[in-house]
Amino acid sequence: MNELLISVIVVLIAVIIALAAAIIIKNRRLSALKRSIDSFMRGGEPFLSLKDDKLSQLENSVGELENALLLEKANTENAVSENERFVADISHQLKTPLAGLRLYCELDRAEAPNSRNEKQLELISKTERLIHELLRMEKLRSDSYQLEMKSEDLASIVNENAEYFRKLFPDRVITVTGEAQLRCDGRWLGEAIGNVIKNSCEHTCSGGHINIAVEQSERSSQIVFEDDGGGVPSEELPKLFMRFYRSSGSAAGSAGVGLAITKAIVEKHHGTVTAENTDKGLRTVMCFPILTGEEKIQY
Repeated sequence: MNELLISVIVVLIAVIIALAAAIIIKNRRLSALKRSIDSFMRGGEPFLSLKDDKLSQLENSVGELENALLLEKANTENAVSENERFVADISHQLKTPLAGLRLYCELDRAEAPNSRNEKQLELISKTERLIHELLRMEKLRSDSYQLEMKSEDLASIVNENAEYFRKLFPDRVITVTGEAQLRCDGRWLGEAIGNVIKNSCEHTCSGGHINIAVEQSERSSQIVFEDDGGGVPSEELPKLFMRFYRSSGSAAGSAGVGLAITKAIVEKHHGTVTAENTDKGLRTVMCFPILTGEEKIQY
């Protein structure tokens, strides 16, 4: 009886040791798999196992996925680089003849001024602005572009732009209330804010009001733009920030790029921009998370 009990105990101990060894080995394999994934997330090379068990199949599946993601990332980067070069080349090719056309039209106007000259120069100026805006948008989309981030007085940036458009649209009433601090690139964000104010001014009549509220909470900063210009058709709201989209009430000569640039700038700041109709007009809201970190943020 004692011998049988001892044999059972020995077998149980052997089984426990075998299970413990299996668990240790599997944990090591799982740790190795985790290290492989962590290494890949930091930019390292994927790991492939030569063994032929279930865990090895999982490791190899993860490795294949990592390889596919690396290939997709490389293809995307190449496509972005090609697109940037293409836009830059096309813009350069367009700028040169446009400069020649402008010079020719200005000389023609100097010799014999007429309304045709003015229309030609206006068309050339519009084309030059469009090229400039497209180049700025592509610059924003570039992954290598760096924003110069520092703590800014958000109300000051809004007021500076509001004052500029008060001079351009003296018959519009633009008010700014509230205050907030935001870590941002003031130059780029000022352009985004200016585009929204300009859009509101163009869609309100003489005597119209544009009210801008700067708000701060514990986790975010907001800029709320409200005008009494009647809003836009509900079916146009989802397209408002699309490139080249011109709403039915857009000003003559508008290229439909300004609000798309605004969206790109806001998203570079990890923020969102939305628009909705109100009883009187359009409400546009920019919302930014509170950021901390280095002066330059690379995308």
